[in-house]
Formats: sequence, structure tokens, C-alpha cells
Amino acid sequence: MAQDNRPERDVSRRSLAREERRKRSEAKKTRRRGINIAISGVIGALVLVGLFVPQLGNLNVAQPRVDSTPTPNRAAGIRAEPQDSPIIAVGDPHAGYSTTPPTSGPHYEELAPWGIHDAPVADEHVVRNLEVGGIAISYNLGDEATVERLEQFTRSQASYPGCFVMRPYDALPEGTIALSAWGWYQTFTSVDVDAKQTFVTGHLNQAPEFLGDRCGYTPPTPTPAPTNTPAATLTTATPTPGS
Repeated sequence: MAQDNRPERDVSRRSLAREERRKRSEAKKTRRRGINIAISGVIGALVLVGLFVPQLGNLNVAQPRVDSTPTPNRAAGIRAEPQDSPIIAVGDPHAGYSTTPPTSGPHYEELAPWGIHDAPVADEHVVRNLEVGGIAISYNLGDEATVERLEQFTRSQASYPGCFVMRPYDALPEGTIALSAWGWYQTFTSVDVDAKQTFVTGHLNQAPEFLGDRCGYTPPTPTPAPTNTPAATLTTATPTPGS
């Protein structure tokens, strides 16, 4: 009679089953470790991208320009939002100006003569000068020596007399000098040449209209010097024979 080996076969099958389960468990752990490593790598890459991509992007993408704000600034002066600036007839009533002296607004069609004025010049003329890129230098000064230094500063400008209107201006507090351009102004209580030059350099010819580096000023044509007229040649009549 053949010996019954079923117990041994049962033990063998159970061992094989345990081994299979162990192998499957190890395979799952290996896959899980691989997934975790991959996820960690992706997260690390994303962190690096977040750190460096914005900086790289700044190299190629133009950054938004921050416009000047209406606050005092030694370099730029004070920003004044331009008003509606229609041309008006001389003597016509019009809306008031938002600054003193004005930097924009209703104005006459005709420019004020460029250069230094000893008498007041109407705002309506001067605003037109600003519109073509000029600088107005207005003052209320009792000290003649200060006025002379201000005149020296004005004459020292490369485009003078073009692009500059210097005038007395009683609407300013006494002892005050004001520089104005289209949409900008700055006030001073002394002839601070460096600060004034900074204002001029920043705002000269920065207006709605451009009439050239001299703001439309045309130097007068010099009168030709008179030429010497050659003296008339005297001729002597030749006597006719027999006369």
C-alpha cells in the first residue's frame, strides 16, 4: 500500500504561498520606494524652478515703468496733471489754472517772445511757450543782485534765448523763484544753480509739440555790412583834330 504524502505536500504548498506573498510584498515596497523617490524629485525640481525662473524671466521681459508721482523731487520737481489746453482768443475768459505759475491750460496761439523780460508776461502766452517745450523762469525778487544771477543762469543755457522765458511774477511769494515746464514745476528761495539745471535738463523739450532744439526760435539774420563802392573812373575827352 502506497504511503500517504499529503501532509508534506500541504507544507510545501504553504511554503510556496508564503514565498510568493513575500515576493509580492517586496515588489510592492520597491515600487512604493520608486514612486516616493520620483515624487521627491519632482517636488525638488519644482522648488528649483520657482526659485530661478522668475529671475531668468527678468532678463528677457521688460519691466513695467513706474511713472513719476505728484510729490516734490529735487530732480524732477512737482508733477502737475496737464489740464485741458484749448487755444483761446486774446482777452477771452477761461478756466483757472491748477498751479501758480501754470504748467498747462488755456492759452493764446501766439508765443511770448523768447528771452529775458523786464515786465510781466501773460500766463496765456507763456503756457503756449511751455506747450512747445519751453521753460518759464518766473520770479518775485526784491534783490537786484539775485535777479542778475538768475539772468546769468538763463543766458548760460545752450539754446538761449530759444526755449526760455524769464519774467517777473508778482503772484509768487516774495523771494521766490519758480521754474515751470509742461506738466511740471519747482520753486526755490535762492539761485540754486545745480537744482535748476537738473530741472531744465529733465524737462526741456519734453512737451506735446517739438519745434526744434531752440523751441521755434530763429536767430535774426545779420544785416550785411555795406560794401565800398569803387570810385567812378574819370574819362578825359580826346580833342578832335582841327577843333
